[in-house]
Amino acid sequence: MIDCSAASRPFSSSLKSCASVRLISALRRPSSSWSVCSRTRCSSGFRSKAMWPFYREPPGGHRASIPPMPQSDASEQFPLTLGEEPAFCPACGKPVSPQVLEAEHRPRLVCPEGHVTWRNPRLVVGTLPVRDGRVFLARREIEPGAGLWSYPGGFLELGEATQEGARRETEEETQLLIEVGHLIGVYSRPHAGVVTIIYEAQVVGGEELPGAESLEVHGFGPDEIPWDELAFTTTESALRDWIRTLPGRGPRFEPELYVEGDPSG
Repeated sequence: MIDCSAASRPFSSSLKSCASVRLISALRRPSSSWSVCSRTRCSSGFRSKAMWPFYREPPGGHRASIPPMPQSDASEQFPLTLGEEPAFCPACGKPVSPQVLEAEHRPRLVCPEGHVTWRNPRLVVGTLPVRDGRVFLARREIEPGAGLWSYPGGFLELGEATQEGARRETEEETQLLIEVGHLIGVYSRPHAGVVTIIYEAQVVGGEELPGAESLEVHGFGPDEIPWDELAFTTTESALRDWIRTLPGRGPRFEPELYVEGDPSG
């Protein structure tokens, strides 16, 4: 697959590469995945005319079975908390400025040489380590969410598979040895610029002890989880999805795509 998320490349070739990926993906995607969801709950993601250069309006306007897309940009309602935008191009060192490129749906940072500085979501990986029906959480020592409980996890490193990064973060923060199992869910925090991938894991060794970024580690039964003391909305979402897999539990938890909690985390 062509990588469209490099830190910086000439935008002309970048657009051609991304367009090729989009066209190939469109041809391979089954027709059911073209459905457009509501703004607050979405299973197949946003697809807008501006984002898809090969979109063609069907005769007679939009299809009756597909609701019209929201026009406002979600980032206006939930501004990103990623700090100041870079002022200089990492490729050539020249100043960058926001520019709307052809077939793009929002301004990009472009230098006079035509390199685009992409600001993409960061990937967080983690696990819910389970032993004897109890899930182990770590009380965070650092911000954001210091003093609150969360799954052990952190940012994926370059060169790591997601499962390997999740295992590393879990062992660093809990001292538990694990075998990474099935995927629990993928969760977005758009205002924080983070996408989180959480796996279930089986504890196979070690002792629950806090790591450098944890105050304590504790195993909770499904009815003992401290819901009012969780660090992030993604923590709650993952725990509820895990509980849903247990015998006799309720329907799958479906969090809002754009949440109002933990705006600084």
